[in-house]
Amino acid sequence: MTAFTISRRGFVPAFLLALALGGCAGGGGDGGFQTFELLAPQEFTDARRARGTLSVALPTTIRVIDSERVIIQPTPGEVNYLSGARWSDRVPRLVQTRIMQAFENSGRVRAVTREGDSLRTDYKLDTEIREFGVFVSPQKQALVELSVKLVNAQTNRVVAAEVFSARADTASVDGPSATAAINSAFGTVLIELVRWTTQRI
Repeated sequence: MTAFTISRRGFVPAFLLALALGGCAGGGGDGGFQTFELLAPQEFTDARRARGTLSVALPTTIRVIDSERVIIQPTPGEVNYLSGARWSDRVPRLVQTRIMQAFENSGRVRAVTREGDSLRTDYKLDTEIREFGVFVSPQKQALVELSVKLVNAQTNRVVAAEVFSARADTASVDGPSATAAINSAFGTVLIELVRWTTQRI
């Protein structure tokens, strides 16, 4: 199993420009938090057209990632939450939704649905979120890592498995900068995930 590792230095894809740095100022009842969104990429120029249909399971992860908070790791092994910043939903639910949107945006899959919906599909995508935050040392860098299994929905057998990983530099560790870097790395992972999946279904 080969991990895809793609670094992006100072690179923010065009689809992130609509993020406008992701922030919506939180009001008094919001505890002063800024709320940020993840975005699904729009362009998939080299993904092939798939014949099968796909359901996307709710990703699994460790408790510290299963939160609305933005993760910062000042030193290896130390995990904090970024003060005053949060995502628009818990990370697993948000990642699941954006994975589905990425496949829909690609136009390469006949149908994609959330696991548990009434539509019967040919394949299921199981995902584990391994990393989803910003490392401060030795350099300020967002890291997103997903471990993915493609499962035949009829036989419940794993067809293929892969680890997708991408990094993106950030000049500072504040809400807009950190979430924009995470978005950049996440977008790269989703592009690779769609390309990889459509070659197998």
